[in-house]
Amino acid sequence: MYRSRLNGGGFTLIEMVISVAVIAILVSLMIPCLSKARTLALVLRAHSDMRGVTVALEAYQNDHHYFPPARTYCLSITHKVDDYFELPPELIEYRCLDAPVYDVFNPERTYKYLSPGYGYANNTLTRHCIWVPEIFPLDNGKDVMYRDQASSPVKYALWSVGPAGPLSVFESRRLPQPVPQRLGDPNKKDGIIVWLFTGNSFIKSP
Repeated sequence: MYRSRLNGGGFTLIEMVISVAVIAILVSLMIPCLSKARTLALVLRAHSDMRGVTVALEAYQNDHHYFPPARTYCLSITHKVDDYFELPPELIEYRCLDAPVYDVFNPERTYKYLSPGYGYANNTLTRHCIWVPEIFPLDNGKDVMYRDQASSPVKYALWSVGPAGPLSVFESRRLPQPVPQRLGDPNKKDGIIVWLFTGNSFIKSP
C-alpha cells in the first residue's frame, strides 16, 4: 500500500525537504537582487525629484536674479539639528513649488539645498560657505571656501542623503558640505546623491 501511494504521485519526506531547501536557496539569491533594484528605483526617483526642484530654483532666480538663501539650525526648541539646509520656503512662498519635496531616502525631511552667500542660521542673517575642490570638478585634496554666489564655481548644491540614510550632523566632520568629501558613490556609507549647479550646467553623482 505504501508503494502504491508513492506511484500515485505523492512526495516522500526527503523529496519535500529537498524542495523546500532549493526554494529557500533561490529566495535567498533573489532578495539582494530585489533590494538592489528597489534602491536603484529610489535613486532614479531622487534624481527626478531634484530635477523638478532645479526648475523651481531657476524660476526663482529668473525673478530675483539670485538663488534663494539657505537655512540651517542648531538644536533649539523649535528646530532639530537634522533640519539643516531644508529646501528654501521661498520656493513655495513665491509659487515656484506647489508643496515641499521630501527626500525619498529621508521622508521626514526635504532634499537639502545650499548656496553660498547670505542665508540664515537659527533665523539670524549670516553668510553660508561652500567648499569646492581647487581644480573643479576634480578633487586634488585642496579645497577652497566660497562665501558668495558670484565668485563660487558652484552656485548651489542640491542633494539627497542617499541609500545610507540620514546621518546626524555630529557624525560627519563636514556633513552639510556636499563638495567634495561626500560627492561620489551613493551606495557608500556616507555617499549622497547630489546635483551641483555651475552656472550653466550640472555635475551629478551616480
